[in-house]
Amino acid sequence: MFNLEEILSNIEKIDKNEYKKYRDHWDSLVHPIGSLGDLEEIGIKYCAILGEIPEKIDKKITLVFSADNGVIEENISSSPQVFTRLLTNEMADGTTGVTALSNSANADVKVIDLGVLDYEGHEKVLDRRISNGTKNFIKEDAMTRDQALKAIEAGYEVACDYINMGYTVIGTGELGMGNTTTSAAVITAILKQDEHNIVGLGSGVDATQLENKYRTVRNGIDLRKPDLDDPIDVLSKLGGYDIAAMVGVFLACASKKVLAVTDGIITASAALIAYRLNPNVSDYIVGSHIPCEKACSYVYEEIGICGYLDLHMRLGEGSGCPLFYKILDSSIYCMNNMSLFINTQMRAELQFNIRDNK
Repeated sequence: MFNLEEILSNIEKIDKNEYKKYRDHWDSLVHPIGSLGDLEEIGIKYCAILGEIPEKIDKKITLVFSADNGVIEENISSSPQVFTRLLTNEMADGTTGVTALSNSANADVKVIDLGVLDYEGHEKVLDRRISNGTKNFIKEDAMTRDQALKAIEAGYEVACDYINMGYTVIGTGELGMGNTTTSAAVITAILKQDEHNIVGLGSGVDATQLENKYRTVRNGIDLRKPDLDDPIDVLSKLGGYDIAAMVGVFLACASKKVLAVTDGIITASAALIAYRLNPNVSDYIVGSHIPCEKACSYVYEEIGICGYLDLHMRLGEGSGCPLFYKILDSSIYCMNNMSLFINTQMRAELQFNIRDNK
């Protein structure tokens, strides 16, 4: 039975000695100490979570949660709501950006329906429907607290299922027209920021729609009056099912000691909620790319993570995750296949330490 409080109480920080163990391993490999920069840090974090250096990473997956958002009524999206359903089916058929990128990274993708409007289902889409989309938070709470908890539970259970199948890296992705507005509202509220610092263009809006997004985020927070000390209250009043489910994924990864990967602003908002529920969660989260949405920099700074690829991406879908998997694969390959100083005529102590002498 899903027990959020029990899950949160069991999430532990990673022992600093674990990081040191794998940093020492890197420092024993033939190269100027620290010269591979973040490539080293990525492998160190993954191995510290896992508790070992695996020979390779066989099982990587991005979980993509689909749901519609009632706030789209406020003219805050350049795409019609039907695109959520159409893209959900296209992704299930393996024809979208994240599926192509995942194929190139030898990684999997699973699509989960939480509340796509008037959705009839697809044989390759996992059905975890909660309702026929969320409500417009300008008019009423986006969802009930119970619905938010059910969505968190759905994400947690799906992630646990794949963890039990041997996946040790889980990426997060989403589909849902209007979800850069829901995520911006969540982030603006929790970080107590001005909406102009958080709201961005999403996948593209015109000047009128951008002004609508600013207005909608500010008015939504003012009207719903979420309890800023209660992340679930903020989520239920302003968020979406996709965000809630990804909160569950981050909690599952932290509780089961698996690496979780963010993509863009929507996944970042979920990571922020998970972090506010238990700050230890950040030890198990890593950013993939550096999204164009400026809100991500605020979130990443708050929870202490970073993205690694600056490719000016706005796609969403979890598309940054398979790109990160390739970097992680390279890091682990190096940890297993670079020569050791002790097996050469070179002495490690004579190598310049770039990491500590930047």
